[in-house]
Amino acid sequence: MKKLIYFIALTGIFFGMTSSSLTSYPSVSNSAFKVGEKLRYRITYGFMDAGEAVLEVKPTSKLGNNRALYHVKGTGKTLGGFNAFYKVDDTYESFIDQKSIMPWFFNRDVNEGGYKINQEYKFKHHLQKVETGEKSFKTPMGVQDMISSFYKARTLNFENMKKGQTFEFKCFMDDEVFNLKIKYVGDEEIRTIRPAIKKMQKLGISLNGPIPADTAFTPKIMRNTDCYLTMYHDQGLAPFKALTFGKGVNVTLGLPIIRTSVDHGTGLDIAGSNNIDPSSFFESIKLAISLAKNQY
Repeated sequence: MKKLIYFIALTGIFFGMTSSSLTSYPSVSNSAFKVGEKLRYRITYGFMDAGEAVLEVKPTSKLGNNRALYHVKGTGKTLGGFNAFYKVDDTYESFIDQKSIMPWFFNRDVNEGGYKINQEYKFKHHLQKVETGEKSFKTPMGVQDMISSFYKARTLNFENMKKGQTFEFKCFMDDEVFNLKIKYVGDEEIRTIRPAIKKMQKLGISLNGPIPADTAFTPKIMRNTDCYLTMYHDQGLAPFKALTFGKGVNVTLGLPIIRTSVDHGTGLDIAGSNNIDPSSFFESIKLAISLAKNQY
């Protein structure tokens, strides 16, 4: 009877090891990041640094089902006087499979203005489930966490992708599986914009870029900038109106004559109401006179 019990126990262990070792894991080619990489982002409000986020890829001896891992740690915090208004102190950790770029362990420790979240996930890809300590959730092979999703996205090969093509993968977050999508919108920045900037720099033109549209008009950058060249109308017009409405002037280049106009529309809805601000009209006349003096 004892021999039978031993045999059953050993058989169970053997089959457990065999099923784990025979699991087919995805293989991902990664040349996007490696141990030692450190990304630092600063959040500014006016001229003040409001917060900082850091992502770091570190070595680890920890294994995920006997597979080598990256230890990725992300921290986010408020800086200086902003701590008095709304203090943020967040830490995220993901232990990512070096060959499959998928997580085996995920930790989340969030404290944002007194709102706290503490999560510890164990990803068991060979069993297609995630354990949160309280519950177990059915998940697909290769499911990502909040941090690993970023690194997974960086390994995508856009070389043969067509414009408009969408890539999808699953992410487990807050006890749910979400479908994340990345849409390839083109390579104009790499193929056209950057080479044009380099060519103009070689000609002696003082030019920087490309700059993300959401940070191009911060006070710090504006202090060191004489002119902006945007890629399309609304990319530049929206911040321009927000910053200079009533004082801005529309100038049309490439014409044989000088043409300036107001920085707003026709305003037909307030025509004849005696409630019109002519400031931009006067500014456009002043600029036209100035341009004419310099030209002639």
